[in-house]
Amino acid sequence: MTAAVGMTQAPDRGRLLADLGRERLIAIARNIPEDLIDDAASAMLRGGIRFIEVTLNRDDAYAAIRRLANRSDEIHVGAGTVLTTEQLERAVEAGATYIISPHTDPVLIRRTRELGLVAIPGAYTPTEIQLAHAAGADFIKLFPASEAGTGYVRALRGPLPDIRLLAVGGVSLENMRDFMKAGIQGFGIGSDLLSAPRLLAAHEAGSGAWAQAMEQIEQRSAAYVATIRSFLEGDGSAKQ
Repeated sequence: MTAAVGMTQAPDRGRLLADLGRERLIAIARNIPEDLIDDAASAMLRGGIRFIEVTLNRDDAYAAIRRLANRSDEIHVGAGTVLTTEQLERAVEAGATYIISPHTDPVLIRRTRELGLVAIPGAYTPTEIQLAHAAGADFIKLFPASEAGTGYVRALRGPLPDIRLLAVGGVSLENMRDFMKAGIQGFGIGSDLLSAPRLLAAHEAGSGAWAQAMEQIEQRSAAYVATIRSFLEGDGSAKQ
């Protein structure tokens, strides 16, 4: 394995994959300022979600990754919207342990694996999904999942039954059970859980509104965790 500049040690891939395979939830922090990320992550953690993806849409995204990575090993922090190997290297230096992309790039996937990280590229068609899998993807982000729908997922599972898919884009408490029944192995949850506009408005409104926003994140996180657990406990065939 080749280490990135500034990387002190490789992440525990085995632990990450086991935890994600069991918990099946990644919270997506998109456009959330670094100075607000700690409170949001803590609320999410209290609700039972330990994976948080910081997307590289803001200048302070790498600082936010570093802040979360330095907190504790309770949170698994990853980088999202990673488009280039340069972004990948910077994310690794900041402390990201898994890399999520909106697209399939075999070079990016292979470099992620070389660094000992978990690779979760985005794909949509059977060709893209198989290409990502062949390049070494650990999970594949089906995006946008809401546009694909559960019928499409079932169709994919026929010829590609052993490839682990995460549904991202338009996932909610109302539709995730249907996605799991169709064969989805996990989820990326974005604005339904961590909405940057709602967080910014609550922060500007004062301490009371902020505390209420954190409580809502905690409760919403707990609801997602409970939905996953109830499904897995109630349907043994879902424990793939």
